[in-house]
Amino acid sequence: MSRFSTLVGLISTELDAIIGSAIPMTVGKLELEKLKSPPQIGWVVVEGRAGPAHGPGGNPKPIASRLLVAKAYVWHSTYDDTESLLHDLVLACHNTAGNTPHGVMFVREEWPTQDQAADYSVRGQLVIATFQVALPITTRALTEKQITEVGHTTGFDGSAESGCSS
Repeated sequence: MSRFSTLVGLISTELDAIIGSAIPMTVGKLELEKLKSPPQIGWVVVEGRAGPAHGPGGNPKPIASRLLVAKAYVWHSTYDDTESLLHDLVLACHNTAGNTPHGVMFVREEWPTQDQAADYSVRGQLVIATFQVALPITTRALTEKQITEVGHTTGFDGSAESGCSS
C-alpha cells in the first residue's frame, strides 16, 4: 500500500469516528470513476514536487518530502450534507496529520455546476476539495542489531558493509 493510501486510510478512520458511521473512501482516478452513489469521497493525486526533509533525525531518518496536491471529491445527497461532510473531512485531516504545510493542509474548494459534474449532480451534490499533502521520504529503519554493532554491519540488501551504523 502506498504512503498516500495509508494516510487516506488513517483519515478515513478518523472521519468515521467523527461522524459515527463509515463513509466509503477511494484512492486513484480509476477508483473515482467507480463511485456509484453518495455519500462517498474519492481522492486523486494531481501533481507533486520534491521538498526538504522535516522532523528530527531518527530511525528511520527523513531525507526529503513529497509535496503532493490531492483533490478529494466529496459527494453527498444534498448541498447541506456535502458541506457538512467537507467540514468533517477537513477536521479529520487536521486531527490525523495537522493542518500545516508539513501535514495535510486544506487549500481550496470548488463547487462544480450541474453541467460540470453531471454524473454526480444527478444523484447529489459534489464539492472538490484541494489539499497539499506532505509525505516524508525516509531511509529504511535500522534494526537494533544494525544500530548496536560496531565495525561491521549488514546493508539493507544483505551485503556486508564496513564502518559504524548510523
